[in-house]
Amino acid sequence: MRRYGLTEPPFVGGIITLPSSAMTTPTPDPSAHLSQIVRYSLQLPTMIEPTSLALVRTLLMDHHLVVDRIVPGEALVASATSSDPDWQTIKTALHEAGYPLQHTTTVDD
Repeated sequence: MRRYGLTEPPFVGGIITLPSSAMTTPTPDPSAHLSQIVRYSLQLPTMIEPTSLALVRTLLMDHHLVVDRIVPGEALVASATSSDPDWQTIKTALHEAGYPLQHTTTVDD
């Protein structure tokens, strides 16, 4: 097979042809770290004031959650890890700040 340089395109009858090795798909590495984004709805009934929204947002971000939306009484967060967030630690931190977590559910899109 003839090799072509960058300045010499491989034309055959007006059609560009590439060697078959240029079209291969790499085999996925099964040992690669798998992660996904999971969204959660957190019910925080005592979080109603604008200052509490800012405080809870910061607290959730400190625990490596992405805050998607925060409104009085509810926060939608996302986690991009291969395992669940450390909910016990997050619940304890929220409780100590005066915003006990009443309910957590996953959110399906």
